[in-house]
Amino acid sequence: MAPIRPARSGNGLAMRVSLFVEAAETFADVDVVVVPVAGAISAPLPSFRDTTRLHDAPAYPCRTLSLMSRIPVDERADALRAYGRPSLSGCLTDEARELVARLASTRSFDLVVVMRSYMLPLAQAVGDTTALALDLDEDELGSAHSQSRIALARRQKARAAWLLADAAATDRIIALHQGRLAASFISCENDAATLRRRHSGLHPIIVNNAVEIPRAPKRRHDGRTLLFVGAFGHLANVDGILWFAENVVPRLRVPRGFRLVVAGNGPPPRVLQLGLRPCVDIVGGFESTAPLYARATVAIAPMRFGGGARTKIIEAAAHGVACVAHEASVNGRLAEAGWSAGTAPDFATACAEALRDHEGRSAREASGRTIARARHDRTAVIARLARQLALLASLW
Repeated sequence: MAPIRPARSGNGLAMRVSLFVEAAETFADVDVVVVPVAGAISAPLPSFRDTTRLHDAPAYPCRTLSLMSRIPVDERADALRAYGRPSLSGCLTDEARELVARLASTRSFDLVVVMRSYMLPLAQAVGDTTALALDLDEDELGSAHSQSRIALARRQKARAAWLLADAAATDRIIALHQGRLAASFISCENDAATLRRRHSGLHPIIVNNAVEIPRAPKRRHDGRTLLFVGAFGHLANVDGILWFAENVVPRLRVPRGFRLVVAGNGPPPRVLQLGLRPCVDIVGGFESTAPLYARATVAIAPMRFGGGARTKIIEAAAHGVACVAHEASVNGRLAEAGWSAGTAPDFATACAEALRDHEGRSAREASGRTIARARHDRTAVIARLARQLALLASLW
């Protein structure tokens, strides 16, 4: 059960869904129920095996959530707390529940995998005799806390309260279902540790986010191009690139002819307006990121909130491109694939150093490639995950 259609590129969550589908179909017939509460994407659907069937169900806010939008802004967080469920769970439709129930009544499932905790209410249609696994991907409560701090800094008190109420509801739904889970998965150890501290019965298995590793990336950059790649349906990407453009770019001391390439489908108007600046190119409608990385000197990952292992940092490393990342976006060994900074002045300094220091950049490029091959190679991650899922299906 997935909140977004699977894809091999363009959106980190969609790419993670595809990992699980491709792992499962190596040993089983697979039904994939997609309820797009996390948004729609334009990336092409991967070529799955003939034994994999995709089922689409609609998503839209329930009546309760629609009514919340009509009450005063300062009262909405209290209303959400009273509602008791994550807001995205409220977008799971009766049609989606009926689809899952129909499949459960006509199939004999050995394993059901739920992608993201806010999708768990759909699992109520599955019998207790079926193994249930949950992919958390990241610690959403931790992500909400960092998001709320940014909202408070902007004096958006009501938004900060909503974010925390929503994340608390997500954490409650994990606590409610953890005794039913045969296994849970997450993308990095840092988030696994925080979840274990809050949920003693939860023991997440690390499933690294993964990308295809190019054999030998062909670089032809000009020494002065920064690249941002991101799906603009993800709020952290929109916030990150706007923060970078408004707070970091004015502080940059970079070579003449500096370019910032912003690549992603569906950019909102505020991101499109960045293209009016003489040093910014907005790129969309691409099928492969390889040409973008080939022409990039350095990648940037300025996302200030969110969790998990950032796919864009992994992808840049796989293509041999060092990355300057916000300290909220990088963890574990991926920090060796570039520079990190937590403030706009420090981020500007790191970008200038990354463009200027050829030796330091080359060392980080090599380190990133090594880490990507060792921990984030798509073929290897799928093979490991397939063994884990097959074992779960056989033991239950």
